[in-house]
Amino acid sequence: METSISNFEGALEKRSRGRSIFHFSNWKNRVFRLEGQELKYYDPKDMTKELGVIDTAKCEVLKVAANDLGGKSHGFVVNTSNNAKDGAESMVLSAPSANDRAKWMKYITASSSTPHWYVTTKSVAKKTGSDIATALLAHKKSNLDSKDAATAAVLETLSSGFKNKQYDQEVKQLEQCLTNAELDNSHPDEEKKIHSLKIKKILLETKMNQAAFRIQSFVKKSIATKRNYLRMFFDQSVIMVQTRTRMLIAYKRRIRLALEKRAISIIARLIFKYITTVRYLKHLKHTGNIFAVNINSAKGLRTPKSANSTMYVYSMSCYDQAKRFKGKDENNVKNGYGLKTTSLHKGISIPFDFAPQWCDENMVPALTVNTNIDCYIILTIMTRDNTYGDEGFLGQAAIKLADYQDQLYAFKTVEFKDYPLMKYVAPVENLEGVAVVVLNVALQTSNITGTVDFSLQLQNPLKAVTGRLLKETSSLLGSVFSSAKDRWKNRYFIVAHDCMFYSVDECGLGSEEKHQLPLQHVIDMKINYASCKNLISQISITWRVNKSAKPQVWNMKFLPDSTLAEQQRFLRVLYRQDEFKFNDPVLGKNRLEDVHSYLNSMSVKKN
Repeated sequence: METSISNFEGALEKRSRGRSIFHFSNWKNRVFRLEGQELKYYDPKDMTKELGVIDTAKCEVLKVAANDLGGKSHGFVVNTSNNAKDGAESMVLSAPSANDRAKWMKYITASSSTPHWYVTTKSVAKKTGSDIATALLAHKKSNLDSKDAATAAVLETLSSGFKNKQYDQEVKQLEQCLTNAELDNSHPDEEKKIHSLKIKKILLETKMNQAAFRIQSFVKKSIATKRNYLRMFFDQSVIMVQTRTRMLIAYKRRIRLALEKRAISIIARLIFKYITTVRYLKHLKHTGNIFAVNINSAKGLRTPKSANSTMYVYSMSCYDQAKRFKGKDENNVKNGYGLKTTSLHKGISIPFDFAPQWCDENMVPALTVNTNIDCYIILTIMTRDNTYGDEGFLGQAAIKLADYQDQLYAFKTVEFKDYPLMKYVAPVENLEGVAVVVLNVALQTSNITGTVDFSLQLQNPLKAVTGRLLKETSSLLGSVFSSAKDRWKNRYFIVAHDCMFYSVDECGLGSEEKHQLPLQHVIDMKINYASCKNLISQISITWRVNKSAKPQVWNMKFLPDSTLAEQQRFLRVLYRQDEFKFNDPVLGKNRLEDVHSYLNSMSVKKN
């Protein structure tokens, strides 16, 4: 039986909100009535007077332990959020029994969600003993019907064998009866014949039943065997599919791990390459590097003042102290006064041509300097009148190394084709700040035309070095009339791009063709060491252009204040030209073996 209710009424004990004078809680009997979402309570003696009402919307009902209520074992609390001024309100109640408490908590909880609440109650009749027994028997029968398949098969096999033995015994008994009937002489022949026919008929039926039973047993056995075989085949197929699935999952997992490993390796290489590139560019930017500028050709140059003129190129490296120079976009010479020269080189003079070609390797103007990536390279093309010695200005080209740092890192060389020449905006000065180009002549030339082709190359730090050494003069007059001390001149040496050359100072203005030594022409090199140290006292280099030419000898010394590290670095760079094809292979091989043994052992040698 089912009923539904939407209100509820009953007696409860309510704990007063105040305290007595002895600080004990007061419990009072009240009649509570729940209508919609309003919980009202009255005095049992006067039900007409409403003592209070609580809004149960979104309320929370919780049980309270007896220890917290002074022995009230069926207490509960209603936490509600009504429209009172003090905000949230709690009411502690106690029911007469646990069943009443459960009902009140259930009804108040139902009213917290909607004012149109209702609770359905269902009456359940108790089952009799016969109903319980019937249910137990049905459960037992279902268990008996769901026997194990193997046990049922064994029982069926035993019963079939037992039944087959019964048929055999019956056949033997009937055959014995038939024999006894034929040998019996106590009955007339007709009766004996009728009795024998009956026994034969029964015997025939028994044999037919036995044959049918055997056929039935054989068929059942065959079906069971085939079923077992199919089940076994199915089980094997399932196992095979599971095995292949596991193998496929393992294979995919190996493939995934291999791809992840490869991806991690590729990412690691890219990160390593990126970090290496960043470090190299940082080193390239903030550390002095050795650059070489080779001028190849020029086109469309303006006409000089005199037809009898020669031309040459100033190659200058400098950095901007004032941070105002605009490079190739510069048009005001005033911004160029903040440039500080770090190296200056004057090229070899060649006859003037409107489209000159620098073809001879030894004639190529080259600038080799220790500088950083923030510097500028300034090329200044000049002419000189062979008759009166007047100079003329043909144009300038300004290159900022920072604009080409990526190409320098990747390819070590940057080619400039048809680079336009501009007017004089960068004063050509030496390291002391003294101008080597007449300013008035350069500024008076405004109609600049033509282009220049050149290349910028970053030298290998293992095969390029610069520094000062003492060189013995090779002139006959200097060696005869000069003292032993005056015969040794302080010179600025550069070893780079397969060549060693020297000049009077870092500007390279005194460097001529005779001051250059192609390293592939070296045939012998001797090193003399100090008597008490590993320091080198003298280096003698013998070289010749070809086998028929007269050998030339350069004698050099390190400065007295040079360190062992500086000497070793100079020698390592000098001897790392292993790819050069020496004219005399035996001497070249001995030269390399000699320096390798020195660099490895650094043994003390004497003159």
